[in-house]
Amino acid sequence: MGSYAWYYNAGNFTYYWTRSHVMSATQFAREVSKAIGKTLTASDISAADRQSDIDRLQRIAKNLIYVD
Repeated sequence: MGSYAWYYNAGNFTYYWTRSHVMSATQFAREVSKAIGKTLTASDISAADRQSDIDRLQRIAKNLIYVD
């Protein structure tokens, strides 16, 4: 079973995320890099295994930004 979603902790309780069927971890890293002005690679990206992992992020994040 693969990852459900990708996410990146940008600091200050801001998280970027996307579902893994929308884009690869590498593509997601590129898109977030553009948004934050910092070069990221797939190794900087974290994987969520299920929706409950994203729900947890939603509870702790001040900003949860979906990337598509």
